[in-house]
Amino acid sequence: MIWFTADHHFFNENIIEYCKRPFKNSQHMGQGLVTKYNQCVGINDSVYFLGDLTLKGVEFKSSLNTIVGKMNGEKHLILGNHDRLSVRDYLEIGFESVHSSLDLDTENITLVHDPAVAYTYPSRWFLCGHVHSLFYHHKNVLNVGVDVHDYHPISLEHIRDFINELEKKNEINPK
Repeated sequence: MIWFTADHHFFNENIIEYCKRPFKNSQHMGQGLVTKYNQCVGINDSVYFLGDLTLKGVEFKSSLNTIVGKMNGEKHLILGNHDRLSVRDYLEIGFESVHSSLDLDTENITLVHDPAVAYTYPSRWFLCGHVHSLFYHHKNVLNVGVDVHDYHPISLEHIRDFINELEKKNEINPK
């Protein structure tokens, strides 16, 4: 299966209050996010992280390596505005690939962190993070962030079903 997720913000105490996350501290949040992730993602699945894995820099590389190592699947990263490590660092901690954005042309979907660019391309669907709980769906954008999905990743099948339902209702048709 293919999964999407965003905005984990590992090791960030402030995000708990900012997003009203139900965790007592960043360690508890990290454990909870990994548990919920692994409830969905199998070892042979692929997962696209759409940015903001952590705000921390290279001093947390070892800790981030430990967390990413506990997460199932083949992992790909779309860089977010808070991702501070080098591409090489992300590859060394377990990501198969690192991108600034990525087109899934067979699905007419573009993966980005910040959805601002989406509105200039209304003929495509965009999956994003960055907006936390601001919205789940807006025009041709779907938010795959943990804050709107009960801290779980979201599957490509779920996204296809959601898009098909919107198109049936003629609410949007970016094709």
